Amino acid sequence: TTSKFPMSGIPIGIACLAAYLRENKIEVFAIDAPVESYDVKQTAKKAIELNPLIVGISCLTENRYAALNTLKEIKQLNPNIKLIIGGVHPTPLDESILKNYSFVDAVIRGEGEIPLLQYVKAIKNNTDLNKVKGISFIKDNQVIKTPNQPFILNLDSLPMPAYDLFPIKKYPLLPDLKYKNTLSTTITTSRGCPMNCPFCITTKHWGTLIRCMSAERIFKEVKYLHDNLGITLFRFVDDLFTIKKERVIDFCKLIENNNLKIIFRLQARVDTMDAETLSWLKKAGCDQIEY
Repeated sequence: TTSKFPMSGIPIGIACLAAYLRENKIEVFAIDAPVESYDVKQTAKKAIELNPLIVGISCLTENRYAALNTLKEIKQLNPNIKLIIGGVHPTPLDESILKNYSFVDAVIRGEGEIPLLQYVKAIKNNTDLNKVKGISFIKDNQVIKTPNQPFILNLDSLPMPAYDLFPIKKYPLLPDLKYKNTLSTTITTSRGCPMNCPFCITTKHWGTLIRCMSAERIFKEVKYLHDNLGITLFRFVDDLFTIKKERVIDFCKLIENNNLKIIFRLQARVDTMDAETLSWLKKAGCDQIEY
C-alpha cells in the first residue's frame, strides 16, 4: 500500500465479510499482509498453506498491483484454488479486470456479504453461478455480470466484525498520537452517503441511502472491544458518522452513563455539526474530527 498511515487498524471490510461467512458455518482465515510485513510471494505461500478452496482479496486503487500479483502467484502455485477480488476498485472495473487478468475467477461487486456467501456456496456445491447476485465472471470468453445484490438495510442484523482473526497488538498507533500503552482499531457503523460529492466513490459503491447501526449496537461493539481486547482508542471510518444527530448523541450518552473510558475519532461534514453534538462528543471522549 502507498497509504500515508499504513496498518493503522484492522481491514474492517475483510473482518465484516469473514464474520458473515463464519456465522453461516463457512471456515475462514484472514491474512493482513502489510501488518505482517509479507511481500507478494510470502502472502501467496501463507494463503496456500491454509489449503483453501477459495482465496479472496480486497482491492483499493493504490494497492491494485500488489493485490493482482498476489492472486497471480497463488494461481501459479495452485491452479485449483478459486480466486476472487472485491472492493471499490474492482467493482466498477470488473470487465477490465476479468479480461486482462485471466487468473481472476470472479469479481464480487459492491457490498460483499451476501454475494460472497452465495458465491462460496455455489463453488462448494458446484451450482450455477448465474444465480448469484452481485458477481462478475468469465464464461465462454464472455464477461457475465449478474444483477446487483440489494443493499443490506438493517446493519444491526450483521455479526460483529471478526476482530479475533487479526493480530490486534501489532497495529501501530497513528504517528500524531501522544497516547502511550493503548491499543486502537478502526470501526464502522454506517454505509452509504446522500451527499454525492464528485471526488468521492462512496455514493457509487455504497449508495445514497445511508444505513446506520443503532446507538445501542455501536456501544455494544465498542464495549466488547474495550472489555475483551483492551482497546481504548477507536477510529470510526464511516464517511459521515454525524449524519444522524440523535444517534450520535444517544451513543455518547451510553458511553457517559456507563463510564466507559475511551478515546475516539471520526469523520464529519461541517454542515452536520452543532454545539450540542460537539459538546456530547467531547464528553464521551472524541478528541479529533476530520471534516
